[in-house]
Amino acid sequence: MESELQRIVFVGDLHYQAQDRGYLLCSRALELWRALTLRGNAPPHAFVQVGDLIDGYKLPIDNNKLDLATVGEALRRSPVPAHAIVGNHETYWLPDRAYHLQALKLESFSRVIDGAVRIVLFDVTVDHESYGELTPDRAAWLTAAASAEPARPIVIVQHQPIHVSDEICTHRHYVRNSGDYRRLLARLPNVRMLITGHRHIPEVTTVNSIPQVTLGAFCSYPFTIGELSIDAAAQQAVLRERPLEALCELDASLDFSQMLDASQRMIIADNPDVWRNRPRLTRELADVRISWAAGSKPHFHR
Repeated sequence: MESELQRIVFVGDLHYQAQDRGYLLCSRALELWRALTLRGNAPPHAFVQVGDLIDGYKLPIDNNKLDLATVGEALRRSPVPAHAIVGNHETYWLPDRAYHLQALKLESFSRVIDGAVRIVLFDVTVDHESYGELTPDRAAWLTAAASAEPARPIVIVQHQPIHVSDEICTHRHYVRNSGDYRRLLARLPNVRMLITGHRHIPEVTTVNSIPQVTLGAFCSYPFTIGELSIDAAAQQAVLRERPLEALCELDASLDFSQMLDASQRMIIADNPDVWRNRPRLTRELADVRISWAAGSKPHFHR
């Protein structure tokens, strides 16, 4: 049994492009990414990013291709493995899946990262749409990936969250056929956590008693990431939301305090009901624990 403690850092939507868009400080995304990966205080075993690498909003295809290639190069410069999936901003504003694979140097969109916990990067995006979809082919792939090592715990990483109750969810933030997906998860007992992006609001919900963590956008308030600490010997893991500056050295030229303040003011103005009284670190993400010891069930404790 593996006894080494492992850390994996999960990063929200980057939305990289040259111009900022409201509370999304898109032009600063790669500066922050380089600080996290190249000047980290304690490098993790891996970084995992949850999609929307580029913003692409109403930009020409050639701009988006250049932006995705730039992000791909930044990922490869990480001193530890940096894994990413595509999000709706790639498949909507740059609907060229062959180019996605080429720019990111990938052989497939959905794939497995093996370790004490198996990280399953799962593509549920739909070309020209913001919502996700579980197609029959995707369901078959996920079933095979989970069944390959049924005793090993799985964390699924995908862009769009699963709706916790709707059978068919028509909101652009979710997997459209969420009911089908929930029924599939009921047949995959080794799935212990889901990590998603897309909504830009850090939160944890439960899908079939499985914690589903949604990360905030990386290039906007609250500028936090998810840190998964894995104890293979104890057969448990803890995910915590961490402020970006706690994990890396932020150069003074970044003016991070000003970025934080500006993005907070803009996001409150954009959606005051969600953000006006919301703390920067979300209490519900302070201590999301999972266990895969014999007899344990896929639930979590705050």
